[in-house]
Amino acid sequence: MATISEKLGARIFQLRRDRGMTQVEVAGRAGIAQHTLSRIEKGQMSPSLEVIEKIAAALGVTEAGLLQFEPPGEGSEDPVARLVDGLPGDPAELRVRLLRALRALTSGS
Repeated sequence: MATISEKLGARIFQLRRDRGMTQVEVAGRAGIAQHTLSRIEKGQMSPSLEVIEKIAAALGVTEAGLLQFEPPGEGSEDPVARLVDGLPGDPAELRVRLLRALRALTSGS
């Protein structure tokens, strides 16, 4: 059975590849070293909560989305996150800002 570090690393790798981003790009946006990101993706290093937050922002997902190792159940995924994550070619910062704005708009209803 995979450790949580290995599951997190695989999830980060999957999200990064799905977005067509390199380790250098994600590490740069997250403000961490590329070799640190590489070790995290390989499950050789467990990141701090602060680094998890930075990597999630760099990938344009929520922290919860980054830690979602199993596929979501039918209808359980956040529809706003699904919409924002489906935007092709947009930079990660735009996804994060748009996601926050949409959540702020929909939280009042």
